[in-house]
Amino acid sequence: MNLANIPERIARRIEVDAASGCWLWTGAATSDGYGGTRWHGQHVGVHRLTYHLLVDASLPIRPGGPHAGLQLDHLCEVRNCCNPAHLEPVTHAENHRRRIERHPRPVALAADDARHGTLNGYTHWDCRCEPCYGAAASYRAALRGAA
Repeated sequence: MNLANIPERIARRIEVDAASGCWLWTGAATSDGYGGTRWHGQHVGVHRLTYHLLVDASLPIRPGGPHAGLQLDHLCEVRNCCNPAHLEPVTHAENHRRRIERHPRPVALAADDARHGTLNGYTHWDCRCEPCYGAAASYRAALRGAA
């Protein structure tokens, strides 16, 4: 796989990081940090586009179709990376499980307190109740302080 097989207007917005092998998208990005562009009149994720063009044309550029439910997991954990070698199609459940496995939150909540979205005794990534959201905010602040 190489950038020569990608349309020039897309390839010119990709910088290759020699150390990591990531293809870093330098164009527009979503608020979550994923690269985005327009393709045939639709806004698409650049990582899905490069995977579609270089690896598996049956994986739709926009989620849905015969591969409904499949997401591309960034194995490198760099959201603006669009190197197909760093992407793996997985279900939403598997992608979510991997995210929690890679970045467990060390904030334990009562195991019997299911209303707080706990998963294995830790706050759930997507729970927005006050205890979980507060614990997550404290965790993020601690990470920023350690950096």
